[in-house]
Amino acid sequence: MMFSRDQYRQLLEHKRWHKLDSNCDCHVADSWLQDCERPRRQDGGLAAKKKSYLPSHHHPILILERVHAQRQHVRGLAGTLPVELLAFISSLVRKADLAALASTSRRLNLIATPYLYADLDFFTYRSALACLSTLDSSPATLAWPGRDLADYVQSLRLRITCFQYNPVMMDEFEQLGRLLSVSVPRMVNLRELDCGPRGLKSVSQVLRALLTSPHPRLESIQLCFLPDSRSSASEATSLDLATHMCDLPRLQTITLFTLSRLSLQDFAYLRILLNKSASQLRRLTVVTSTAMDFFELFDERQNSSLPLLEHLEIRDRDLDNPSCTAMTHIRSLAIRDDFDTPEELETLPSTAYPALEELLCSHSQVPRFLFPDSASLRPIHTIGLDYTKYERNGGETTEAIPRWEHIHFAFEHFRFSAVPIRHLRFYVKRLLIDELQAAMSECPFLESLTMVVWQEPNRAALFALGERVFARLPRLHTFLLGDVVKKQYDHRDHFWFARDVDMQRALLAEFERHTSALRRVAFTTEFEWEKGADGRWYTTEVVDAEVREEPDLDDEADTSSDSDMDSD
Repeated sequence: MMFSRDQYRQLLEHKRWHKLDSNCDCHVADSWLQDCERPRRQDGGLAAKKKSYLPSHHHPILILERVHAQRQHVRGLAGTLPVELLAFISSLVRKADLAALASTSRRLNLIATPYLYADLDFFTYRSALACLSTLDSSPATLAWPGRDLADYVQSLRLRITCFQYNPVMMDEFEQLGRLLSVSVPRMVNLRELDCGPRGLKSVSQVLRALLTSPHPRLESIQLCFLPDSRSSASEATSLDLATHMCDLPRLQTITLFTLSRLSLQDFAYLRILLNKSASQLRRLTVVTSTAMDFFELFDERQNSSLPLLEHLEIRDRDLDNPSCTAMTHIRSLAIRDDFDTPEELETLPSTAYPALEELLCSHSQVPRFLFPDSASLRPIHTIGLDYTKYERNGGETTEAIPRWEHIHFAFEHFRFSAVPIRHLRFYVKRLLIDELQAAMSECPFLESLTMVVWQEPNRAALFALGERVFARLPRLHTFLLGDVVKKQYDHRDHFWFARDVDMQRALLAEFERHTSALRRVAFTTEFEWEKGADGRWYTTEVVDAEVREEPDLDDEADTSSDSDMDSD
């Protein structure tokens, strides 16, 4: 079957805001078409069509015939398979494949489109702008009138870095905020809203739209407030919002970051949000850059009315606040160091946070909670040092790079916990096997270990993990090695071995020679390995295998000393 140029363009119209696979046949043909039409546009349509130098199996006509045949085959299956099976298939495929699947037939489009828009996770401004522009469109203007794509959104995360000193990016983020404030009221099935670690210029509009529209399934909100001189509020505005605010019955997690002093409008909105949801909150983060008291955002009667709160994240200056230390039911505590936090800190009284089980802080904060006093031993079994956080294709760490001597100093206090340390996360500059082996002697009952390293590990250090470390941790079932630092600068960057599937299988085989307890392993944040019931290892994502040569790393990368490392 042959395709005309117009028929080919119609096939390419199925590509939307999402990214297709760069190796997709459509991209090869699309490139060919642009090369053919470029001299015609430049010469007024008189130039001859440019000759194609593509291999015969990549000729656009053959490609389009294959694409058409595959879509006809999929259409045939879509008409015979039950809806439940097609929905299950749609829930497993990748975004790029899901978009192609939704463009094959009307029936598959109805089934696959809700999965395509269910979880939106953006790393670039262009993809976020294109998608939010689509969601912002009126349902009557879409290809299928009456279908509101915003209804399908369940999770929306903006993980785009926005720097205040870049006015161009600030204007772009202001546009994102305006689009989001229009589409959020129609996202009635929204469960999670994350406006990013750097915030939006018009986050006040987003918050107001969120509070004045029904969101019965909303469970988590993360907002970051930037300085906005145009923000202003009156008492009537705050009273109007408090009167018309919709209930959020499932809201359990609120995360707030402020990079400057809050405007009157933002302060009023946050007070309304926090006080209306205080009785149901389970996780609360309030990190301010000013000297504002943590509980200024609460009414006086709400200071002790957080009965279900389990996780609290605050600044170091709020740690000794009587209102915080009085929360004896807190089980998880995260502490953000201030810029003027001294290196030597006083220990906390035994009555502060007595039920603490999880501690997330810098390495210098550990002795404040774990020290040799039998009257104040806390049952801490989970520790995350230096804001180490591992998550899909990203994460978080502190800006300063800890030395191994700092790690050892913190580990020496683990013995003063009332229970053994079972879960541990920490961040260092490089993977040193001797140092890691010595550190793990302080927590022999470890069950999960997450490491974030700044420098790429070498092959010898990776293969030595099994014999030198895992063999001495009989209960360790999870090991995650994160390239979080690389992802913070560019989400497409990764370790040199991150997509080398064959090498990772060899590493897993080496680990199994020394331990049989491992069930979950990762060498990058892009995907993980899980051990199935049949004893084999399977990836959690479809991996585009890529083999890179090992870079020329520092010769001291596998030694037992890092005395020359700079912690800045």
